[in-house]
Amino acid sequence: LSVSVSGSGLSFQWYRDGQPVQGANNPTYTGIASPQRHNGVWWCVITGPCGTITTDRVQVEVRELPQITRQPSSIAECVGRQISLTVEASGYTPLTYQWYRNGVPVGTGQTYTFTADRTTEGEYWVVVSNQCGQVQSRRVVVTAYLPPQITLQPQGGTWQEGQRVVLRVESTGKLPLNYQWQKDGQDIPGATSNTYVIDPARRNDRGRYRCKVWNECGEVWSNEADIDIIPVSVSEAATQDGYLLRRITPMPTTGIITIHFATPGHAPTQLTLYDSYGRRIATVLDGTVVGEQTLILSLEPLSLTPGIYAIRLESAGVTLAQPFVYVR
Repeated sequence: LSVSVSGSGLSFQWYRDGQPVQGANNPTYTGIASPQRHNGVWWCVITGPCGTITTDRVQVEVRELPQITRQPSSIAECVGRQISLTVEASGYTPLTYQWYRNGVPVGTGQTYTFTADRTTEGEYWVVVSNQCGQVQSRRVVVTAYLPPQITLQPQGGTWQEGQRVVLRVESTGKLPLNYQWQKDGQDIPGATSNTYVIDPARRNDRGRYRCKVWNECGEVWSNEADIDIIPVSVSEAATQDGYLLRRITPMPTTGIITIHFATPGHAPTQLTLYDSYGRRIATVLDGTVVGEQTLILSLEPLSLTPGIYAIRLESAGVTLAQPFVYVR
């Protein structure tokens, strides 16, 4: 602020809003513009040997550059929900706002609101401007979370009693994913993973199975899988050349089986326990016997897993077999 004046022996005092400004005693007042120090009405009082004069009063307004007082924040939201990015700024008004996504202008205003989806993911920032300049906010990341989507449906089918049934569902979406299997519309207690195993399968396991998958963004149901459990196909007795092997009892068994068989006694007879893959588990009998025989076998010492097994009778070129189901 400057004043031109003629005369000699003059002194100067600048005033702001009626208060003398300390150190402002020259024809020119110079300072770094500050709203707090300089906004207001200014004038200068000039004193000489012959009197005092006062300059005209002038209005000083310092206009501030924009400054961001609250930065936007990164945010993650479910697809389809609203996202709002907000910035707070100070400075000479009016302030204008321009939001950018990955360098492309996308919206204006102090708050930018949009719907979360895969096309709106990215890096965002805002440029705040006024007459004096502009300032850019920090960059923030927007992530859109997906609701669950099933990529592999459970498959139904027919199994024999005693077999292992595995139902599986595969899905994508925001983690963690939660699972709940149902049978005939009722929740199965404890069936809360993407795989449900029935081992061994029993007749009362027949039904319609489905799985609910959910996360914080939504839920989806799998297709229904029809599970049919049929009894193991056995005959009441297998016979050949005077040899006989009756149906194993009880069926299914929980630990002890009764084996009824008969031999003509011409050659040693071997009774062997096999699993469903044809692997020998144990030899039950190895010797010569004649006529009707009954043998009681405890399965507990063999540490068997539930499933389908078979007793095989072999003697003099004759082979007979009877399957049975072991359950717990």
